Amino acid sequence: MSEEEEMDNAAARPIAIEEQFRIMADTAPVMIWISGTDKLCYFFNQGWLNFTGRSMQEEYGNGWAEGVHPDDFDRCLHIYISHFDQQKEFKMDYRLRRYDGTYRWILDHGVPRYTATGEFAGFIGSCVDIEEKKQVEENLEKIVLQRTRELQQAINELQRSNKELEQFAYAASHDLKEPVRKILIYSESILSGPNTSEKSVAKIQDAARRMTALMDNLLDLSKVVRDEKLFREVDLNEVLSEVKNDLELSIAEKGALVTNDKLPTIKAIPAQMRQLFLNLMSNALKYSKESISPKVHISADIVQSPNRNVSYTFDPGKRYVEIKVADNGIGFEPQFSEKIFAIFQRLHSAEKFPGTGIGLALCKKVVQNHEGEIFAESSVGKGATFRIILPQV
Repeated sequence: MSEEEEMDNAAARPIAIEEQFRIMADTAPVMIWISGTDKLCYFFNQGWLNFTGRSMQEEYGNGWAEGVHPDDFDRCLHIYISHFDQQKEFKMDYRLRRYDGTYRWILDHGVPRYTATGEFAGFIGSCVDIEEKKQVEENLEKIVLQRTRELQQAINELQRSNKELEQFAYAASHDLKEPVRKILIYSESILSGPNTSEKSVAKIQDAARRMTALMDNLLDLSKVVRDEKLFREVDLNEVLSEVKNDLELSIAEKGALVTNDKLPTIKAIPAQMRQLFLNLMSNALKYSKESISPKVHISADIVQSPNRNVSYTFDPGKRYVEIKVADNGIGFEPQFSEKIFAIFQRLHSAEKFPGTGIGLALCKKVVQNHEGEIFAESSVGKGATFRIILPQV
C-alpha cells in the first residue's frame, strides 16, 4: 500500500469510529447526550430524540433545557455546572417533558470525558426513565407517612389512657376510700354503742350511695371510646330534645328556662352526644343561683377553620360546628377554666353541690373522641359558657 493510501485510510478512520459510535448510541436502551468544554450539548442519541419528540437542532446547545420541569430547572442547572467546573461525575433526577407533553422522572448520570493525552473534553451522559420507580417510592412514602400518623395517634391514645389510669388510681386512693372510711367509722359506732343511731345509719347510706355513684360514673367514663362503626348522621336538635325530656323534672323544680337555636346535623356517636348534652345541661341547672331562675341557652355556628389558640390541630379543609351552652349560674374563676375538665376536680363542696367530679371529664373525653375541643369561659357570679368545636362530617 502506498504512503498516499495509508494517509487516506488514517483520515477516514476517525469518521468510521464516529459513525460506529453514533450507530451504537442510537441503538442503546438509554438516552445519551454529549457536551463539549463550553458546557453546551452537541449530540443526543435517537433514544433521547424519540423521548422528547424534538429534533437535534432543537435540543442543540441549551435547547434541551426547555424540556426540564420549571420546578427542577435551577437544581438541575446548579448540579450540572458545579460538577462540570470540577470535572466530577454526577447523578441527578429531574422531570423531563416527553413527546406527549407529560413530564416523567429521569435519572441522569454524567461522566467527564478526556482525550488520549488526558485533556478534559467535556461530558457524556446517559439517562433512564424512572417514573415508575418514583411512583412506587412516593406511594411508599405516603404509606409510611400514614403509618407514622397512625402510630403517633396510637401513642397519643396510650398516653391519654395512662393519664386516665393515673386518675383512676387517684380515685381509688382518695375518692373511693373516703366513703368506705365513713362506712367503717359509723359501723363501728353502731356496733360499740348500746343503741343504733339513726344518724349513723343515714351517714352509712349516704356514703354507700356516693360510692355507688362514683363507680357508675367511672364505668360511664370507661365506656367512652372512639369506634368508627358507631359514627352516623346525628341531628343535634333531636339529641337536645331527648335530654330536655330526661331533665324535665329538674327543669320544673328549678323553674328553669331552657332555650336553643336550630342545631346542625353532624357525624357522631349518638349515645356520646347525649352524654355530652346531658352533663352540660345538668351542670347548668346544678350550679344556679339560689335567688334567680336558671336560664340555659344552646346555640351553634358553622365555622370553616376554628380561630382559636388550641393545642389540637384542626384540618383547614374541614367544616366545623361550634356549639355554645351558656347559663346565668354562679360561674367560677377564669383560672379554673381548664382544671374543671380533670377527673374528680371540684370547685365546690359535695355537701353544697352534690356530684362526683366526673361529668366534665366525661364531656372532654366525648369531644376528643370526635376529634374536637371543649373550652369553658366564666367569671364568678356571671354564669358560664361552654364552647364545643366538632367536625361536622
